[in-house]
Order: sequence, then structure tokens, then C-alpha cells
Amino acid sequence: MKSKITAELIRLNAREFHGFEVSEVRAGELARDLNRINDAAIAIEQEGDFNDEPGRFNWTLARLQSAKPRR
Repeated sequence: MKSKITAELIRLNAREFHGFEVSEVRAGELARDLNRINDAAIAIEQEGDFNDEPGRFNWTLARLQSAKPRR
């Protein structure tokens, strides 16, 4: 199982590398969105080929988005 991005990781990264604070609520939203993007990328990796057409990435993201109910 892959590690998930947490709100605390978002807040720490913003503070340490970018010099600003992110609220707990916003960090949670960002973590959720980044985890969805990572999950989509992992799904593409598992069914894809290194030589795939780059334009297929957007098609696959759209397909994955329509296949999952929104939370």
C-alpha cells in the first residue's frame, strides 16, 4: 500500500519549504485532492505502457473521474 499525503505533511511542507502557513482545513482539502491525483496516476501506471501516447493521460483521468462517485 502506498503512503497517503496527509494534511500535516502539506502544512509542514508549506512552512519549511515555502515560508507560509496553511490552515488545517485547507491542508486537508489539498491532501484529499493530491491523493486523488496520485491514485489516478498509479492506476494509469498499472494499465499503461512507457510508450503510451502522452495525450492518453488526460483521457484516462477523465475516464477514472467519471467511474468514481464524487465525495
